[in-house]
Amino acid sequence: MQPRWYCDIDVRPAPLPRPTAASAIVRVMHGVFRKAPGRYALAMPSHDRLAHSVLRVFASSRDELDTLIESIREATTLVEQGMIQYPRSVPEDYAGSWSVYERFRIPSRRAERIPGRSVRLKRVQEANARVLPFFQMKSESNGGRFRLYWSVQPYTAENPSTHESHPDSLDLSTTTNPVPLPDLK
Repeated sequence: MQPRWYCDIDVRPAPLPRPTAASAIVRVMHGVFRKAPGRYALAMPSHDRLAHSVLRVFASSRDELDTLIESIREATTLVEQGMIQYPRSVPEDYAGSWSVYERFRIPSRRAERIPGRSVRLKRVQEANARVLPFFQMKSESNGGRFRLYWSVQPYTAENPSTHESHPDSLDLSTTTNPVPLPDLK
């Protein structure tokens, strides 16, 4: 996936609070993301101004974005809480900054390997201490709820526009597989 096209989804502040509404919208999009792994990348460009007010989805082609929009636009969550903006292309000569929206992993309770030592608790405490934003998610496989924490890091490697990326199943970067996205205004 190379971020050549994008569309913004503006998250309305009512009837649900923005963090709750943004989480609901991400859950709807995740259904499409799972059917087309690695095709989309998710960014939250307003994270430093008004958290959860804009979700941005990148794709390699306009057709891929159109497929996503067609799949989600009638969802009740989108109709009530979101406004899908017109898709736009990333300028070919874009020379601005790039960022990586990286998933902050927290092990499940079942993944604890050493009795009496909670890696999970330490990661949750670290996420809370860093005041990391999160989406409230629900697992389709086991029905459990979890927080999907994420952080934003500047991307400083060479030639991000030619970097072939492979987002994870939630369309975010991982520590071993960065997905550079342009910081478009």
